[in-house]
Amino acid sequence: MTKTPINTSLPRNPSVRLADKLNSTFIGKLTAKRSYKDGEQDKFVYEFEKISGDAPTTQLKDGAYREVQVDAGETVNLFGTTILNRAIDQVKIGAVLEIKYTGTGKKRLQMYDVAVIE
Repeated sequence: MTKTPINTSLPRNPSVRLADKLNSTFIGKLTAKRSYKDGEQDKFVYEFEKISGDAPTTQLKDGAYREVQVDAGETVNLFGTTILNRAIDQVKIGAVLEIKYTGTGKKRLQMYDVAVIE
């Protein structure tokens, strides 16, 4: 038998930062769903192929997160929140989603409008 290590680290793609800009929108094709542990909590990160949108994107460079330009067709990460996790859990890999950040709701939850584009 041959032992082959499995890469369990999160991809270093640019991250979509919808909550940084009120009413920002992101449209992308869902390509992967991943989970990871943050202490005792399960967290989720979603990988998308960007189609369009005006949401800011950042990437870790030289020890700091900096805003970067991401073109259509490039891969980006979107870190889950309670609302996003509930919505994205209902769709399959390959779905095209439009996600709009609508502000902060009750109990300081970040609120989003999420729709499948067919």
